[in-house]
Amino acid sequence: MRNGITPRKKVFFLFLLPLLLIVASFWVKSLLPAAFILDGIILIAILIDLAISPGYKKDLKLDLEIPKGFAVHTENSCTLKIQNRNRFPLKFHFLLDLDVCFKRDYGKELIRVYPKDIYEHKFKLTGNRRGDFRVKNIFIKGVSLLGLLTFYRKFPMDLLIQVSPSLSFHSSSLKLVQKEIRRSEGSHKNRVFGDGTNFEMLRDYIKGDEYSRIDWKASARRKKPVTRIYRIENSLDISILLDSGRLMATEIEGMSMLDYAIHASLILSYAAAKNNDRVSLTVFGKDIIRSIPKTKDMKVVKKMKAALSDIQYDFYESDYQTAFSFLQSSLNKRSLIVIFSDMIDDSNSKIYYKHLSLIKKNHMVLLVLLRDKTIFELADQKIDSSKAIYLKAAAADMALRRSKTIAGLRKLGVEVLDLFPEKVSMAVIDSYFYFKRSW
Repeated sequence: MRNGITPRKKVFFLFLLPLLLIVASFWVKSLLPAAFILDGIILIAILIDLAISPGYKKDLKLDLEIPKGFAVHTENSCTLKIQNRNRFPLKFHFLLDLDVCFKRDYGKELIRVYPKDIYEHKFKLTGNRRGDFRVKNIFIKGVSLLGLLTFYRKFPMDLLIQVSPSLSFHSSSLKLVQKEIRRSEGSHKNRVFGDGTNFEMLRDYIKGDEYSRIDWKASARRKKPVTRIYRIENSLDISILLDSGRLMATEIEGMSMLDYAIHASLILSYAAAKNNDRVSLTVFGKDIIRSIPKTKDMKVVKKMKAALSDIQYDFYESDYQTAFSFLQSSLNKRSLIVIFSDMIDDSNSKIYYKHLSLIKKNHMVLLVLLRDKTIFELADQKIDSSKAIYLKAAAADMALRRSKTIAGLRKLGVEVLDLFPEKVSMAVIDSYFYFKRSW
């Protein structure tokens, strides 16, 4: 948008009256001077409006405040600080030069600022894509004092918006996490004690206790033998393997499959942190893109948000051989392996069989496959043309081969979730707590 001034619609309507008088002057010649006089009055009104209107440039100052934790698919509260140094009130709309992945509902509201006033305009900004975005300009569409002209102004700005994954997007999944945590807290009252590493309490020495467990300082204070009791550690190591190749680029309801997988991974890390489990992450496409070592507590959620905020799908075939080899080299303890990917076809099913059969011997595996709705809708569609026959046959063949591959993996002992993307988060959390209870 360029700086400029244009007449508003009401100006064209005002000029219609003298135009009608000019047309009527073909029959009544005395109307022609009246038409020119009326034209002059309208032009003078436009010039006066231009002269007394503020102009929306020199005496207008704008400052934009954006929250640091800008969450995707969430209404984020932002503030536009406006300082009007003019002697006249201002009325305008504004837009930020962000791309179409940001909703522009905020630009519909007309802002009014009184003369010599400082006003803070609160608005909601929603981003539908993760990543870093820069606001370089604020565009103003202002109305003149008499309402005859529209002013277009561009205010330079340099502000970075970092859109990161949001936990609040899947509130139902979070509720399930909280429910399961409350249940597990009740079951942990009867803790298992033994040769663990987590200190639990001190108690009086009982015949048969190992001498190495005696706390001599506490014994000296109490003047009797005191033994340290340790709790058997039941924490679980979770390794997340996230596919960001071309198959994850399919969009469903404004979100890519990769976005759904990222949200599920984030909620899984939150649940693990609440249960004192450790989580690692590997993102891969045609190569290993990003890796986070095992981390526990809520630190893992922050690390996951930072690591996944700018991850985007690419249009290359994912290298599953490299991904599985990297995963196996990083595993040093029995773990739960959670793999997020899309359809397994004939070209990579052998790689899955080869590596998962080896991994399954020492680890638990949860394979999460995100279904492409288009394929299953085509497979179930009614045939109404010759083209529909081929589409239905191709989609049905893909679905059938997918089912056979999944059945073969389940025979290996791999737990497979084959779901539409919007159901993935809940199912992954359910499976995580199932593995946690059986650990």
